[in-house]
Amino acid sequence: MDSSINMTRNRFLKKAIVVLLIIVVGVPAFAMSDRLANREPLQAVAIEDTLDVFIKVDQEPRFEGGGIEKFRQWAIMRIKFPREAIDKGVEGGVTVQFVVEPDGLVGRLVPRSNTCISTKTGETDQSLINEAMRVVAESPKWEPGRQAGAAVPVLRYIQFEFKQ
Repeated sequence: MDSSINMTRNRFLKKAIVVLLIIVVGVPAFAMSDRLANREPLQAVAIEDTLDVFIKVDQEPRFEGGGIEKFRQWAIMRIKFPREAIDKGVEGGVTVQFVVEPDGLVGRLVPRSNTCISTKTGETDQSLINEAMRVVAESPKWEPGRQAGAAVPVLRYIQFEFKQ
C-alpha cells in the first residue's frame, strides 16, 4: 500500500513539475533517441512520455558494470567543445535528463538546465546543448533498472560543464 501511495505521489509530482516548467519557464522540451541512426533533429517530448518512469527502483540501471559515475566517465571521454562555441566565447553548464528504457537503450532526452552564455555577446547558445545531447544519445546499451524483478524505465540526469 505504501509503495502505491509513493508511486501515485511521484506521478503527481512529475506532472506538477512538468506543468510548472512549461507555464513558468516556457522552455521547450527536446528529445533525441540513440536509436536514430541518422541523428534526426531534436523533437518535442510529450508530457505523457515522462510519466511512466521510475526515479527510485529496487535495482538501479548499470552502465558497463557501473552506475551513473561510470557513464559520466564514458561521456567525458567523448564530449567535444564545439569550435563555434569556442569562437563565440561560449561556456557554461548543461544538464541532460534521460531515461534508461527497459530494453537498456537511452531515450527521452531533455535538456534541463542551460547556463551556456557567450562571454563576448552575453547571448545564450545552443551548440553546447546539442553536443551534450549528442553524447548522451550515443550511449551504448545499459543493464536496465528493475522494480519487483521487472525491467522498468528509469530517469537519470548528467551534467556537463564547458569552460574555456
